[in-house]
Amino acid sequence: MTYLTNHGGIRSADLAVFGGSQTSPYSGPDSSTNPYVAFVNTGGVTNYGSFIFATYFQNSGTFLANGGAIQLRQAQIANLTNGAFLAAGPAGTIYIQSGSLLVSNHVLQAGNTLTLDVTNYLDDGSLGTSVDFVTNKNTWNAGYGFNLLHLAPQASLLGTTVTNTPRQVATS
Repeated sequence: MTYLTNHGGIRSADLAVFGGSQTSPYSGPDSSTNPYVAFVNTGGVTNYGSFIFATYFQNSGTFLANGGAIQLRQAQIANLTNGAFLAAGPAGTIYIQSGSLLVSNHVLQAGNTLTLDVTNYLDDGSLGTSVDFVTNKNTWNAGYGFNLLHLAPQASLLGTTVTNTPRQVATS
């Protein structure tokens, strides 16, 4: 399969790896050799965690990871609008790797870390205009930190609220 479009629901009790082929069943989900040409989601994806390998990725639906991570890898272009990535559990990380990322009115909720690895273009709608004119602002929450691995040459997140809420530590 080279294209995946979801307008309904995809559900799995386990980790779901979208895109490409693994070099071996023991190689792990980070080693996809053939990403999807395009993955478009307007519906819902619910599972333990999602690893997504796609050259073009578009999400205006919801990804819900009930215990693990949501990772988008190898994207040249990623558009996240009017949707959500929800990985709220203690192991719930969100990792987005892309050349260009446009994100508008999109919730990112990570129980653990939230990491952006964007190399060329990062925009939440405030790059070309004043933040006062951005009507579809983002709300992002992380439980264990926010990481921006690269400062893209063209980048702005002025219309995004990022909150880091540490997990409760039990005392005895």
